[in-house]
Amino acid sequence: MKIKQKNVYLLATLLSISSYSYSMMFAKKIMGLSATTTAIAAGYCTWSNINYAKRARAEQMPDNHSKTKWVRPDWALKNNLPNGVPQEIADLVDFLKNPKKYTDLGADMPKGLLLYGPSGTGKTTIARAITQAAGYGFIAIAGSDLMARYQGESAALIESIFNEARSVKKAVIFIDEIEVAARKRAGEKASGTDEQVTQLLKELDGFHKDSSIFLIAATNIREAIDPALLRPGRLDYHVLIPLPDNAGREDIIKHYLTTKVYKGKNISSILAAQTEGCSGADLKFLINNAAIIAARENAKAVTEKHLLASLEAYKNKKSEL
Repeated sequence: MKIKQKNVYLLATLLSISSYSYSMMFAKKIMGLSATTTAIAAGYCTWSNINYAKRARAEQMPDNHSKTKWVRPDWALKNNLPNGVPQEIADLVDFLKNPKKYTDLGADMPKGLLLYGPSGTGKTTIARAITQAAGYGFIAIAGSDLMARYQGESAALIESIFNEARSVKKAVIFIDEIEVAARKRAGEKASGTDEQVTQLLKELDGFHKDSSIFLIAATNIREAIDPALLRPGRLDYHVLIPLPDNAGREDIIKHYLTTKVYKGKNISSILAAQTEGCSGADLKFLINNAAIIAARENAKAVTEKHLLASLEAYKNKKSEL
């Protein structure tokens, strides 16, 4: 049977911008296409979307051999560990690097880590740091990317991500803003993310003891995530990443100043004291804005004058909100 190519492309386009059921009705009643043609077009659209998402993720994957500085996450949790790394994260990195040490004692490998806390506190940075410290590959995707327009695509996409990780052998899958794709299911009433939650549970429960795949998820709203994902055996560890305290802000300011041409007095403690409630992302913006102010003045280096001007502009903007 010969199928007109333009009809297949037309239906595939329609499927990508409207509901599946409406598209099928359109195909049969208006376009007059057979069930076989409709199925081919639907399959083409699903294959196209999944491969587009895989290419997008591949572009985001960093070189596993690159030497990336571990940005001190000591503003995350306070303890006596070196570099301020939380105990759960230190254990996890060691487990990923030396699994045999634990499995020989009968310990099961954890399957996932949930990083939660306010926006801009460094959850993605910490996820990358864990991955690189353990020597694993990094596959990143946003929760919103798992929200499909029609039935079946979300499950297929999640399955393809985990299959991709298995092909890498040692990989961390990072899902940012997981609450978007894994909201609490509402019993008999569909929540809109049932398909995603079900497929994630299926993949996590399918991990073997010797699996070298690990899931890290990040969220600003832990209570919105389906409880089935949060129990032990799925996202085993939950680590709070709060806003930095005064000492943490000073450390962050010092770190970002090293990325700029700075020639001036050390006023990190002054800036830290005046930026209470700021996240790491806020402080990064403040330091970068100081460099922009310096460039605007054709200065050869950033000085404390530019830092204070940037701080003043930030305060004024914040007061307007």
